[in-house]
Amino acid sequence: MRRRVEPDAVADDAGGVERAGRLLAGVRVGAALGPLASFLPGGQVARCLAESRSEWDRQVASVAREVGALADGLTATAAGYTEVESVVARHLGGHG
Repeated sequence: MRRRVEPDAVADDAGGVERAGRLLAGVRVGAALGPLASFLPGGQVARCLAESRSEWDRQVASVAREVGALADGLTATAAGYTEVESVVARHLGGHG
């Protein structure tokens, strides 16, 4: 079974993934937990919330980087398919 890859569609998908990554990078769960911690000054719960805030932000940033890498990979894939189609068309004189 042959499948036809549409480089423009892959590039569009890469753009969508990139936009999602930018949105994700802006998520700050830790910032949302800040007001909660202020209601619980001192004690174990406040300490745990501070650690949780930091860990959430680290994890979200890590996922955003991975999503960015996926977008970069899709962009490179689309460019690669476009280049292959161009080379094939040149060598086959546009018949293929």
